[in-house]
Amino acid sequence: MDRLRRKPTIKDVAQMAGVSIGTVSRVLNQHPRVTPESHQAVMTAVRALGYEPNLIARTMRTQTKKAIGFMVNDISNPLFSLIARHAETVFQDNGFSLVLANSGERSGAEAELVQQFFTHRTDGLLMNISDETNQQLLRALQNLQVPTVLMDREPAGVNLDRVMTDHAYGMQQAAGYLLKLGHRRIALITADQRISPGRARIEGYMAAHAAAGVAVDPALIRARSLSAGHGFQEMFSLWTMQERPTAVIAGGNQILLGVLRAARQLRISVPAEVSLISCDETELAELATPPVTVIWRDLALVGRTAADLLLQRISGRRTDEPRRIMLPTELRVRESCGPPAA
Repeated sequence: MDRLRRKPTIKDVAQMAGVSIGTVSRVLNQHPRVTPESHQAVMTAVRALGYEPNLIARTMRTQTKKAIGFMVNDISNPLFSLIARHAETVFQDNGFSLVLANSGERSGAEAELVQQFFTHRTDGLLMNISDETNQQLLRALQNLQVPTVLMDREPAGVNLDRVMTDHAYGMQQAAGYLLKLGHRRIALITADQRISPGRARIEGYMAAHAAAGVAVDPALIRARSLSAGHGFQEMFSLWTMQERPTAVIAGGNQILLGVLRAARQLRISVPAEVSLISCDETELAELATPPVTVIWRDLALVGRTAADLLLQRISGRRTDEPRRIMLPTELRVRESCGPPAA
C-alpha cells in the first residue's frame, strides 16, 4: 500500500524487474551492455509502475537532455499526429520524451527553432520542413550540432539522415490506373517543387503518361501548395476550363479536403462526372461518398523508422555516412474511379 501512495522510485523498478538498480540505470540510459531480457523486464516494470525518471538529475550526470525534438510544418495535419504517436512509442521505450513544435509552414520560424531551441534543449531532432530552398534554413541545417533525421524532405547540399516515401512510384501507379480506364485529361493538384513530394509526384505523373504514350497538358498540373485552400481553388479553376479534366489526383490529404468541398459546391458527381484519387489513408478518404481511391503508405512505419534511425545516431551505434531510407507506396482502389464520362 505504501508504494501506491508515493511516487515509484528506481528501487521499486529494480525489485519488480528482478534486477539490480545499476541494471535499471543502464537500461534507462541506453547502455549497450544490457541483455534483451533485462531490457524487457525493466521497461515492463517502468510502464507498470508509471515510473518517471528524474530527467534533470540524469542530465547533470550524463550530459544528455533525454528529449527529442519533433518539428512539423502543419500541426493540424492528422498525418503528423499518427507519425508522432508511433515515433513517441519508440522514444519512450528508450527513456526519451518528445518535444513537439509547429512552424506554421514558415521557413524563418523553422530556422529559428533549429538554431535557438532544439540544438540546446534536445538530444536529437526529427524534422519535416516547408521549403527545401530557403537559404537561412539550409544554413541552420548544415550547422546542426545534434543528430537529425529529415522526414520526406531532401534539400540539396544538406548531409543528414532522411526517411523518404516513394511518392513517384505511387503517383505513377495512380495515373497509370486512370489512363488504363480511358482517361486522357487527368489533373494533378499537388505541392510545388520546393519540397521533394511535389517533385516526386510530378515525376510519377509524367512517367505514367510517357509510358502510355499520352501527351500531358501542362494546364492540368496545379503545383503550388499542400493546403486545403489550394485544393479548393484549383478544383474550381479546373472545372471552368473549356475542356475539363475527367479525373483529378489530389496530391495530399489536405488537398483532398479542399477538392471535396469544391466538388460539393459545384455539385460534381464522383465518379460519374470526374474520377478522384488522393494520397494517404485518412478517415476523410475512407468515409467520403463514395470512398476515395488512395496512394497508401505505412505512416506508422515512417514514425518508427525515423525514430529508430535517430536513436542509433544518438547512442553511437551508427556512425557511418547519413542514410537515405525509401519506404514503399501502393494504390488502394475504391469506388471513386471509373471510365471517363461520355
